Amino acid sequence: MDEEYGKFPSDWEKISDKPLEYRKKVGLFEIIARVDEKLCDKCEERHPGYVFKTLDSSGNDVENSEVYWCPMCGGMSPENYEKFVRSEFLYAGGD
Repeated sequence: MDEEYGKFPSDWEKISDKPLEYRKKVGLFEIIARVDEKLCDKCEERHPGYVFKTLDSSGNDVENSEVYWCPMCGGMSPENYEKFVRSEFLYAGGD
């Protein structure tokens, strides 16, 4: 497991301990990271890891925004997920 796993930058607000949840505003979007047990596509094992998703300005889930951060094999970190949201949702218009 990556020693940085589970560490969030200081600009992510910790919302809850049970379940553990962090949130951050990015433009008109809100990104959420919540602990949940999921089957990892990469290592094909089930672990309690962070599930990232994005909400639009109305509070609705943004389609195809859910990503799993596996505690065993890594994957999407908070910083990388924020970059993903900025590139795919904020700047998708090509401006």
